[in-house]
Amino acid sequence: MSEKTIEEFQQEAHAYLQTYLGKLPSVESVPEHQWVGREVGHPSDLRYSLKQVVHVGDSTWTLHAVLLPNAQPRHLRNAIYAAKAQWKRQPTSNTYLLIVSPYISEQAAAICREEDVGYLDLSGNAYLSFSSVYVEIAGKPNLYKESRPLKSLFSEKSCRVLRALLQGPLKAHKVQDLATTAGVSLGLVSKVRKLLIDHEYAHDTEKGIIITQPGKLLDAWLAADKFSERTEVREYSILECDVEHLSSSIEAMLVPALDIDLAYTQWYAGYLRKPYTVPPVVSLYVSDFIDEISLKTILQARRVKSGGRLRLIRSKDHKGVTLGKQQVNGHTLVSDLQILLDLQGAGLRADEQANELRTDDNFNGGWKA
Repeated sequence: MSEKTIEEFQQEAHAYLQTYLGKLPSVESVPEHQWVGREVGHPSDLRYSLKQVVHVGDSTWTLHAVLLPNAQPRHLRNAIYAAKAQWKRQPTSNTYLLIVSPYISEQAAAICREEDVGYLDLSGNAYLSFSSVYVEIAGKPNLYKESRPLKSLFSEKSCRVLRALLQGPLKAHKVQDLATTAGVSLGLVSKVRKLLIDHEYAHDTEKGIIITQPGKLLDAWLAADKFSERTEVREYSILECDVEHLSSSIEAMLVPALDIDLAYTQWYAGYLRKPYTVPPVVSLYVSDFIDEISLKTILQARRVKSGGRLRLIRSKDHKGVTLGKQQVNGHTLVSDLQILLDLQGAGLRADEQANELRTDDNFNGGWKA
């Protein structure tokens, strides 16, 4: 962030703070205010702040507003700890710390409450709790959304790194080992590592990086995942109604006849891992699509636009989706993590099967999501 951008943010944040405080009926702002900036240091160390004196009834309070252009959890905690450390050196009464940022996410808001810190964001969310003042506004969308960081966290190759890190039991991984396992560059692993730590999904230890919030990371991944954009699906009508017989025919007749790599996913894979619903469809990832003549000859399968009981799925990253694949009752399945991603929003009671799998004690090798 450039100095000019920081200056613009300071001005906007100050104006917003003044306007907001002016709307509170019980608060009277004193016109004088004081900027507290760093005399040295790089602009990326964003601990610029503004002290604003206000009157609440008969009492006088000093609001210490920390201006934080980037309120990612790690940056937010660092700013709060730095401000509180300064207060310990110079203790004062009736002082209230608040964060002013373009946007405060739900995760960041929870951190502020946990630390007894208020916040205002330029998108309209707010939490103030001092003296007789209590304000809480939530649910306003991010008007300053920058999707690139999280989008890059869930990009095709980055997801390979996540799959390796989320394979249970969860443990620390070195950057070099992750690069080797995922088949990606050291540079990409380092970028993913930084994003995970910034968003407090992981901690860095002497033994490497370890995921500490797997459930939250998985929720973010599910929110970002778009099955239709990362796959191509072909559906087939087939005479065989029994999914067990169909899978046996695929493995006994189709695989030996053709050089393909496959792994089951969605309903049938979820059923094999943690039975809950009768699988209506047999879905499997294939390294490449099988020619229709072979399918018709071997399985009596006919290509249809929709409603087929057999679905062949070709991923844009076959190596990625098959990382962590597993053997269950003699069948090759993708990882539990991948099954969950593929079931999301698939219909036909897929969400029920997904929930049953996710709550299993042995989900993805042994961690509860």
